[in-house]
Amino acid sequence: MKIKSKLFIRSIGLVRLFMFVFYLLLISLFASCVKEYAPHQTKYQDLLVIDALFHEGPGAGIVRISKSLPVKEFTKPVWIKGCQVMIKDDAGNVEYLKESPNGFYYTDTLNGISGVPGRKYQLIVSTPAGEVIESTEELMRKDAGIAELRAEYSSGYDNNKYRPYNGYQFYISTNEQLQDSTYYLWQLERTFKFSMSSDIVAYYDGVSLHNFYPIDSLKVCFKTEAIKKLLVYDPTTLNEKSVKNFPFYFEDNNSEVLTMRYCLKVSQYTVSKKTYQYWSNIKKMIEAQGEIYTQQPYQVENNLRYRNADGKKVLGYFTVGGKSEERIFVDKIVEPFFYDWGCGKSIPVYPPPLWPTLLKTKPSDWPIYLYTLSGEAVWYPKSCIDCRARNGFLEKPAYWKD
Repeated sequence: MKIKSKLFIRSIGLVRLFMFVFYLLLISLFASCVKEYAPHQTKYQDLLVIDALFHEGPGAGIVRISKSLPVKEFTKPVWIKGCQVMIKDDAGNVEYLKESPNGFYYTDTLNGISGVPGRKYQLIVSTPAGEVIESTEELMRKDAGIAELRAEYSSGYDNNKYRPYNGYQFYISTNEQLQDSTYYLWQLERTFKFSMSSDIVAYYDGVSLHNFYPIDSLKVCFKTEAIKKLLVYDPTTLNEKSVKNFPFYFEDNNSEVLTMRYCLKVSQYTVSKKTYQYWSNIKKMIEAQGEIYTQQPYQVENNLRYRNADGKKVLGYFTVGGKSEERIFVDKIVEPFFYDWGCGKSIPVYPPPLWPTLLKTKPSDWPIYLYTLSGEAVWYPKSCIDCRARNGFLEKPAYWKD
């Protein structure tokens, strides 16, 4: 189900989206549509990529710094560690961001510089090579807030996949902005409750079999993940100062996310026209009409410059915006669901003479969880019987509503 409008949707997910945006851009580096032949790569220049977000409130900054790569050489992003990263405002406040082991740079969540609407902010990065990159000063706008999130159940038939679909269409309304020229970015994150299909009756620890109790204690989990779509909206095209009942996202039955209980969190950022134009242009460059090929985004104007390197380019953007967020909960939908965890094959291990199957296992396999099938103890991969192995967590989130 597709929704066409002034809303621009990009298949990348703002804090987590912006944490991952250039990870994916390093794969496609702002891919654009061309004829079906391998793209010309002569413009590749091993460019610096700075991916930065700073929003309203404390603990509001995150920066990732990497090197651009041609597609054929891509394995993992080349993170640039050991940089000195600073954010300052026009009131004289300065913070040097802390570097984490994963190569990200963060503001302090308790005592760091806070994003205050009406102030201007600048990012300054000094690399281990002695290069200095600066952003332009960016004004933080006040976000008016989300007035309402609502969901409507929807079903129909997908003519492309030749099967029925059902799910929830989500709508958003915002409060009226007092300032002119308001532009929005929306980041989406979902948390859902899901269940494995079987209980665990026993486990093998490399020595012997043990009863497992409670048998359903690893069956139900919660999972949180970013929705890799960037939504950019310009209400001024309709001469409006607010968004009213806009259908911004559809969640369907092509995964397990709607099988029990579902929560959608919307983070809303109010940004400048230039920021909006940047992300809109990026969207246009990677929107596919067929095959997607790789190009460097030299023609996309950003807000980052080298201090003393005329003509040298840096990729990325320092995004500054007011922020608000809301959550909405919905119940499960009715079957059918269309997803496959690859759990069709199991291995009988007990009773004898199947026991030697367990004796051949390795420490990396342990513990091996077993369930019963037709009177036999059966071994499934952990990802098919332990919900934690599917990146789930057992503890109910503090914000969760049953």
